[in-house]
Amino acid sequence: MISDRRSETKTSNNRSSPAKKTTNHGRNRPARYRIRLLAGPRQTLHRVLCSTDNRPVICRIKVINVFAQVMIVNNASIARALAADDRPDMQKLLADLSATDDQIRLRARRALVSIGRPTVPELIKVLSDSNVRVRWEAAKALAVIGDPTAAPALAAMFEDSDPGVRWLVAQGLASMGRDGIVAGLQAVMSYPDSPWVREGVHYVLSHMANKRFQHIVAPVLKALEGMEPSLSAPRAAKTALEMVLKEQLHSSGGTHK
Repeated sequence: MISDRRSETKTSNNRSSPAKKTTNHGRNRPARYRIRLLAGPRQTLHRVLCSTDNRPVICRIKVINVFAQVMIVNNASIARALAADDRPDMQKLLADLSATDDQIRLRARRALVSIGRPTVPELIKVLSDSNVRVRWEAAKALAVIGDPTAAPALAAMFEDSDPGVRWLVAQGLASMGRDGIVAGLQAVMSYPDSPWVREGVHYVLSHMANKRFQHIVAPVLKALEGMEPSLSAPRAAKTALEMVLKEQLHSSGGTHK
């Protein structure tokens, strides 16, 4: 009889073991998944921790404490997981650039700027949008981000019919250092008969952030201000471009700015 009871107990324990395994299943997951299950996006974490406390300061402290523990447990993987939860929808932000509401466009542009370089290829695409609002917002975002890979696309926008877009392009290129200068010189060579290009490039070369190339571009500025800029400016731009690129090759610092 005692033997039978022990057997039944053992059998019962064996049957219950899978349940324990299932219960502990979550504990075997990587830390970032446990945090996601518990917290989810930051907004959700805030709602959960503050559901029983209406004091904003205390709520913030609770949230900060949780994130501090997260960073201690697994700094790299969990930080990436939490960042992914709140990553803005880039396509939605790009679509919002065409909104009629100024505030929606402003928020979308600022969000794209905060994302930074990953948005540059998409922003370059929408520079050709038929909506002037979209072109203006895209040019503004690219000018603020300041990624030199956008310089050639921005320089081509000197041909845009909207003066506001052209102004943003000039400001953006002027802040890009050598890459902005190169793009401006190439634009003068590509669009010799365009007064908008000449006007924009004149601004870039006059207000460039890097004064190291001032002596090189001085003849270009003189040509742009001359009697026949469509003839003399492209030639001066070609010579200046060769000198800028040559100086880059001999530069020991390896920086473009």
